[in-house]
Amino acid sequence: MSIALVMFGDIFNCGRKPVFEYLLGLSKNDRARIYDVFGEIKYNGLNAQAVFRQIDGKLWELKISQYRLFYVLIDREEMVLLHAYKKQGRKLPLRERDTALNRMREILL
Repeated sequence: MSIALVMFGDIFNCGRKPVFEYLLGLSKNDRARIYDVFGEIKYNGLNAQAVFRQIDGKLWELKISQYRLFYVLIDREEMVLLHAYKKQGRKLPLRERDTALNRMREILL
């Protein structure tokens, strides 16, 4: 089963795409690694060789190297990327989680 990847800003046509903007700021190698995983998810769905973890209710985390991308699944066919950050400690920073939760609530209203 394939999954369509959608950036948060595309949902509202608001012009801002925070995940896309974050990815543009990464090195070419890191960006390529992340886009490789996106391609695998697009074609293999949740059976892709990636690490998925449930964070809170419908909020999930995708682990790619030291990067974390939060997402929500819409009808198991669309993965909406909400927020991304670089993991630097052992715990999930509350600010990062809260940003993703707020964006998720906007989508699910």
